[in-house]
Formats: sequence, structure tokens, C-alpha cells
Amino acid sequence: IVYTCKAGHIDLAHARKSADWTAYLYENFADRMMKKATQLSFKFREPTRYYVELTYPDNWDSLPQNEKDRIVKDISVRLAEYGAYVGTMWHEMLTWFGYKSLGLWSEFQSAFAWEDTFSDLFGTHIAGKALRDADHDYDEAMTIALDRELADLDAQPKKVAVHASRSAAGQWFSGDFAWMNMKARNFDIGVDDGYITPWLVPGLAQCEGAKPRPYPAPNLDAIGQHG
Repeated sequence: IVYTCKAGHIDLAHARKSADWTAYLYENFADRMMKKATQLSFKFREPTRYYVELTYPDNWDSLPQNEKDRIVKDISVRLAEYGAYVGTMWHEMLTWFGYKSLGLWSEFQSAFAWEDTFSDLFGTHIAGKALRDADHDYDEAMTIALDRELADLDAQPKKVAVHASRSAAGQWFSGDFAWMNMKARNFDIGVDDGYITPWLVPGLAQCEGAKPRPYPAPNLDAIGQHG
């Protein structure tokens, strides 16, 4: 977990998981769309299955191949970002209501932890940038996008991250990994204003004057421009 002045704690495990789900969905959506599939479905670790229906423009078959490729790439990235975002938010909801993805081990204590929803959204965001990077393969593009984004959010050294976590102890959580009592949960999933706003640990001298930077939650509005 890193600490940034503009986005607070970012759990890189959550971020990379949602990023790789985004990449997984992108490959599947792009492959199926090039075959003009009209119905798609996918699932993640949970038993929930998601369904997508696609309608193609009337002139789709007559479009030049390079134009089809451009449209498929754009829509596939947007659908993948949205699908991964919905899946990660649903995971938080399921574990809040008692779902145990790890068998006997309850994840309720970490459901909607203050950094989880933003970390998941952050992952889909950087995956979208990596997938649009035409000059590098996915893993290299992810490394570049992650480094740039963390620098832009003013990522702090390890000692500051440790201090920030210790400052939150007793107020936002108590206990440790074996048994944690979550006292502060961030239920912002972007459905009210379209953004998820990260939490900042107050009073850090290294981040004096910093304000949280909300990130837009993925949506499907832009897909209609290709209709």
C-alpha cells in the first residue's frame, strides 16, 4: 500500500487486480466484436455472471477495416473499464453482506475499507491508459502508466506511508491483519456525482494543503457516439 498526497492510500493489489480484469475483458470484448457478436457474458471470481448486448450500426459491414478496428478498440476499452469497475464494486457489496470468496474466511472486516473503492477505480483508470498505449505491450504500458499516475498524485516514500497508516490506527481501524475492526468505511462508489473521492489522512506535514483528487467512475455514455 502506497500513500499519495492527492489520493491517500492506494492498495496496489486491488489496483493491479482491477487493471488486469480490465485487460482480460478488453481482449475478450475485442475478439467477440470483431466477429460481430451481439451477446457477451463474463464473470470474475464470484459466481455472479454479467451479460452484455451489442447492436451494430446499419453501415457496419461496409466500413473500412481500419475504421472497424478503431471503433472496436475504443468500445472494448470503455466496456472493459466499466465491467471491471462494476465487478469490483459488486465484490465490496457481496463481502459486506457476508459472501466468503476465500471459503471460511470472512472478508466483511475489509468490505468498503477506506482505500478499496478508489484503489479499484484507480486500477481500471491506469489499465485504460495502458490499453490505449500503441507503443508498448500491456505490462510495460502498465508500468509506465502506474509510475506516471503515482508521481502525478504525489506518491510519498515508504516512511511517510507507514506514518500515515499508523496515524489512522485507532480512528479508521483497530487490530491487525489477523483480526481487524474497520471503524471507517468509504461507501462512495461513484453513483451519486459520477466520481469516487479518495480519503486523505489529515495532519501529514509532507502533504500540507493537499486536496483529494476525485476520479470519474467509468460509464457507457460515450459508446453511443458510435451508433
